[in-house]
Amino acid sequence: MNQPRTEQFTTWTQDFAERLNAAAGALLGFDGGRVVVSPRADARPGLLGRLVVFVELPDGASVGLELSEVVPGRSTWLSHHGLGVSYRRGRDGADPMTQPAARRFLDGVRQRVTSLTPEALARSVAGFIRALEAAERGREVGDWMYRQLSMGIDGHYGTLRLGFRCNQDCGFCWQSRTWPEPELDVFMRWLDEMAAAGVGELTVTGGEPTLYKGLPQLLERAIRVHGMRVQLQTNAIRLRKAAFVQQLVDTGLEWLFVSLHSPDPTVSDRMTRAPGTWQGTVAGVEQALAHGLRVQLNCVVERANLAQLRDHARFVVERFVRPTPNNPIVSVTYSNPCSYYDASLWQDAVAPLDEVGPEVRAATAILAEAGVAVDVVGSSCGFPPCVFREAPEFIVWADRAEFDTMDVSGRFFPPECDGCAVRDRCLGVRREYYELRGGAGLRPFDSVPEEAREHSALGAMFAAEARSA
Repeated sequence: MNQPRTEQFTTWTQDFAERLNAAAGALLGFDGGRVVVSPRADARPGLLGRLVVFVELPDGASVGLELSEVVPGRSTWLSHHGLGVSYRRGRDGADPMTQPAARRFLDGVRQRVTSLTPEALARSVAGFIRALEAAERGREVGDWMYRQLSMGIDGHYGTLRLGFRCNQDCGFCWQSRTWPEPELDVFMRWLDEMAAAGVGELTVTGGEPTLYKGLPQLLERAIRVHGMRVQLQTNAIRLRKAAFVQQLVDTGLEWLFVSLHSPDPTVSDRMTRAPGTWQGTVAGVEQALAHGLRVQLNCVVERANLAQLRDHARFVVERFVRPTPNNPIVSVTYSNPCSYYDASLWQDAVAPLDEVGPEVRAATAILAEAGVAVDVVGSSCGFPPCVFREAPEFIVWADRAEFDTMDVSGRFFPPECDGCAVRDRCLGVRREYYELRGGAGLRPFDSVPEEAREHSALGAMFAAEARSA
């Protein structure tokens, strides 16, 4: 597969600027200028506070405006229905009253603001505040958090994260729930750009993507218009309702990647920090299978569920394989967690690899005996191959050079890996893990095990389906 072209991709930063420009223009009555906003003072959520807006005019002139709620005793150049506006020198230091273009701009601001009814002014101010707060929250959000191209052992794929809202609050999650959420038209544009760049495999995730109102439209465009193979990553809680599952099926969706971390509701709810949601996930998986969707499961391995991994595998077989022989669970992934957004949870949650190995290997064997494919090594969320030294048939080799730099930037080879015969086929160890647990569980290979594979079982299945289509 050729490398997708990324030079034509627009960025989330551009969208922040465009939306802030549009909201400021709607409030102040201008078009064609560029807005630069200084940090606010006296701000509370949903309120304007006091802030300075610099508007760069098309002819190069710059005008500064101070916006605030009207406060008794504070003089302003313009006051209308609770909004106060004052002008100041632009970023170039020039007095706007000495520049014809700047004076015309200020006249337009006065005419626009004073023409608004109280209701219209309130709507314009509210829209500006929403755009401003999104821009402020977005300062810690990189563009890659929403839209990403990656390379894995089975080829290139795209990822769209539909914001970060979620009906669970997993302690091991790397995301903040306060990061801003793009509008549907932003995702649609990114989707079109991905298709134009040659992306044929797409992962749609979040947060919890089923909470995103525009999900069905986005899926339909990806599948029906662009012909992409789409996998939806979800906790499946909303899929417990048959009507919603049918809506997704009608878009052409075929594949789900569902998070289920324990067979025990109590342990699961403790890990997801969302009491009562385990039942929803299980019911959602059952509905998905009943509607013909192909389901893969994901289980993040940490101390809380480590001793239950064998029971997890047995639960999957008894609940999702044997009752549905015509459409059983396709695969299970046991994932090695990366750093948590709440860093205080990391130290107690992460299990040493020498303790993880026996439990993951045993769970993998149970699933394999039932005909369920298992992915545990070789992906960006996989364990180092030496965890499966005693079960090399479950190892999938990975070429670090082929993976997206972002996916492997947090991995390295500590001294314990010196002299390992498979070092060129391994992604390394997570830095945050090594800083906490050291080399526990890392055992270099003396030779390359012949039983290991070059591609994941699921990747081979996809390739076979593509050839027969």
